[in-house]
Amino acid sequence: MAENDNTVKRYRKQIEDGKQFAISKFAKELLDVRDNLSLALQHVDLEALEENDDIEMVKTQFKSVVNG
Repeated sequence: MAENDNTVKRYRKQIEDGKQFAISKFAKELLDVRDNLSLALQHVDLEALEENDDIEMVKTQFKSVVNG
C-alpha cells in the first residue's frame, strides 16, 4: 500500500515538474519575441512615418519591420 502511495506521489511530482518546465519555456519564448519586437521598433522612425504622405514608402518600411 505504501509503495503504491509513493508511486502516485512520484508521478504527480513528475507531472507538476513537467508543467512548470513547459510554462517556463513558454515564458522565455515570449520574452524573446518581446525583445525582437522592441529592437524592430527602435529602428523605425515613427515621426518620419507620421509626416510622410507617401503610402508606398510607409508600406515599404512596414514590410521591412515585418520581414525583420
